[in-house]
Amino acid sequence: FVKVSLAMDAIVSQTLEARPNSALSYLCSPTDVFAIPGLARDAARENYVRNEKSRVQKLLTKILPKDQIFRENVVAPHSSNTSSLPLVDALILQQGPNYFLAKRLQHWRAMLSAHTYPDAVVSSNVAPASYTNSVVKNPLLKAGFGAAHHFSPIAIFDPGTSNVLMTYLLLHDLKTGLRNNLNQPPEVATHPLLLFSTTPVHNGIWRCGYQIRSLLELALTYFYLERYKPQLLASLLVLVSAGVVSRL
Repeated sequence: FVKVSLAMDAIVSQTLEARPNSALSYLCSPTDVFAIPGLARDAARENYVRNEKSRVQKLLTKILPKDQIFRENVVAPHSSNTSSLPLVDALILQQGPNYFLAKRLQHWRAMLSAHTYPDAVVSSNVAPASYTNSVVKNPLLKAGFGAAHHFSPIAIFDPGTSNVLMTYLLLHDLKTGLRNNLNQPPEVATHPLLLFSTTPVHNGIWRCGYQIRSLLELALTYFYLERYKPQLLASLLVLVSAGVVSRL
């Protein structure tokens, strides 16, 4: 991942130097760290407060290790940070440091290009997680995606839907050029991270009450319980029947 990103970054930098009016496009992974709009932050906090009172959460927090499940999704701005942008940390640690660094290089190049070359068009939209072949072949990802519907408002996309949607967003960006969110305060409207928060397709991750990294174990449990529900019920029935017979 890192070598490919570095090679592509060299091509992009040289191209923009030679042709400052070029168009640059990246697709961001939804499992990353992003600055999010205020409406998404408010929705995430509302979902967190509402879900916090559920019986399921209270039961699971007693059984599972503390601070490893049901962590709040939105990260408050650090006191040393002059920006008021709320952040969502949706990193999945299992993807590894090489993947994170490769995606960070892309983010850095997109932000730098957008503010260094005023005539360039920079399109860097967050693409939704989808049921692609690579996901289906990975047992852990397949299980996690398969149970995502238990954590509203998260929804995994069909690959065909994702392809069409991201193609239209790219065409939109090429036609309209780089956009700034003029509804934000001036100090926020010029923040480089807002490049990724204008038209994101984040699967509902930004509005989920819980950090997705703190839901992985529970998602796997849901998936395998649903998948092997008939076998588990059959086994339970056999055990109950055996107990009844032994008493007779």
